[in-house]
Amino acid sequence: MDNIYIRALKIGADSLDKGISYDEIIEKLGIKVSSGTFKRNFRLWFYSNFFHDNTQWNLNRKIIDLPDELDFKKSILSGEAYMNYLDYIELKEARQSAKTAKCIAIISILIAIFTNISQILITKGVF
Repeated sequence: MDNIYIRALKIGADSLDKGISYDEIIEKLGIKVSSGTFKRNFRLWFYSNFFHDNTQWNLNRKIIDLPDELDFKKSILSGEAYMNYLDYIELKEARQSAKTAKCIAIISILIAIFTNISQILITKGVF
């Protein structure tokens, strides 16, 4: 299972056409966010990766305490965040392909070893 940031990026990628709000992301992730460090950090991450005119203006001026009324406004996944998500998906698929290729290679080597041993035994007249 992917962490909440990857899951949030997936939800954002799936919502590129209509956008999604911070509140909707929290609801779809099924997490409880109370006030505190996690909420502040996750909100900052969200508004750094999802584009909305008001939040971009605030983030560019290093204002971390964004007003709560922004949480219900739709934001769109930024191009950079979307490309990072696609890179993650490609890396995950490449790792899976590498594991599959490794298993196939091991099986091929075992078949080759068995075939060679069988051929040696047959030529020696053991079978």
